[in-house]
Amino acid sequence: MAYPVPRLRSVSENVIRINHPELAEPQTFLTANVSAAGSALTVKSNLGFSNTDPQDNLLYEGYGIENAEIKRVNGAITAGTSLTSQAVTFAHAIDCPIFKTLFDQVEILGSSTATGSKTSIATVNINVSGNWSDYVVTGTTYSYYHARFYNSLATTPYYSGYSDAIAATGFDPKNVGFIRRNAFEALNESLGPKFTLQWVYDQIWLGELDIAKRLKRWSWLVKENYDAGNVTTGMRSVTLPTDIEDPDTNKSILGLRIGTGDDMTYVDKSEFNSIMEGTAYTTLADNIDSLDTSVTLTDSRDFPDSGSIVLSNGTSYSYTTNTRSSGVLSGFTAFTTTFTSGDVVWYNVSFGEPRRYTVVDGVAYFDVPPASTYNGRNIWLDYYLSPTKADSDGDSVSVNDPYAVQLWLEMQIKSKKANGDLKADDIAVKKYEQRVAFLVANELTGTKLRMVPNVAGVMSRSSRSWKR
Repeated sequence: MAYPVPRLRSVSENVIRINHPELAEPQTFLTANVSAAGSALTVKSNLGFSNTDPQDNLLYEGYGIENAEIKRVNGAITAGTSLTSQAVTFAHAIDCPIFKTLFDQVEILGSSTATGSKTSIATVNINVSGNWSDYVVTGTTYSYYHARFYNSLATTPYYSGYSDAIAATGFDPKNVGFIRRNAFEALNESLGPKFTLQWVYDQIWLGELDIAKRLKRWSWLVKENYDAGNVTTGMRSVTLPTDIEDPDTNKSILGLRIGTGDDMTYVDKSEFNSIMEGTAYTTLADNIDSLDTSVTLTDSRDFPDSGSIVLSNGTSYSYTTNTRSSGVLSGFTAFTTTFTSGDVVWYNVSFGEPRRYTVVDGVAYFDVPPASTYNGRNIWLDYYLSPTKADSDGDSVSVNDPYAVQLWLEMQIKSKKANGDLKADDIAVKKYEQRVAFLVANELTGTKLRMVPNVAGVMSRSSRSWKR
């Protein structure tokens, strides 16, 4: 099970500030007072609460309340209005809200690099009576800090995942936390029920998307020399990265190549189908031993009644019978080596150098299965990114002008306060549009045009026939 991870609010002068974990469902409230040291609760409903390990933690009152505290469910639950809790420290009155929370503590860790090994500094109780938890580093200091939540009350205690690393020097100007803090301070606002962290992250992402749409291409969304994988002999395709802007066409692809070779040429799906006409592809459904005379394919329906298949070593093997209902090809005489279930199987193709590709549903398909000569080489991709949605203050925005994103956030804060009525002459709107216009005016595409001279009698590689 994946648990929510902490979000570091700030790091300043060795003071690490951690946001509280988000509250979970269910929620209820007391319908009778409970005295200090009491454990028997009468609530509106106990539906959804659990005493099964890990038992639910109960947050009394809510974050930021003086007598707030966390105790664990400590007894069997029968559907109704009763709950048994660990003995409470404070008295709680009727109508006191009770929330489910997954954690009662937070561990602080340090590291020398953002991704380096982490050293535990301390584990402290979550300061539920405040709006966040602070920890002051008084011993060894580190270049980066992390946190993870801990449930010490469960019969089998457990941790959350780690937060993003935050530098000891504080947020970088492109960090979401830096943008959030400055936007709220500029408007003298603060996080709360109206402006939650998740709402802030959503608005920052929408701001990035708004700026990204102002130009067809931005240099700060270019990713070059991305390692998309390694060639295996006879492979059919490579999966595009999940952060590519358009996974369904070549619009976001600047270049696709194997090793130090030239970029392949894109062809649309209809042209690709024409190129691959008469070619069939599948995989082995079972291993092949050198003594076998039959082969089971994942699907043999596109293969002829008899003929030859090309296996993952690039060698052709002849068969005499195709039983399509079972996917079995029979009549082989001998195999020169063994093959493994999942290996590629081709019909009517020769392995060589892929020079063209098409894109379908986030996958780039090659016109030629790579020969063994290319086995193990890198598949390099240059492409345009889609802005990634932040989920932590430590995340960074893609836009190379974080102040523009801050202005967008200020606009959304003002709009929410005004129930969506934000005037076009608002100062934040004017400044935002000015910043975006400046970005557009000073943009470099990040791509270079390569002129290919048309010399009579010389055929460039890109003008070769697309037919085999």
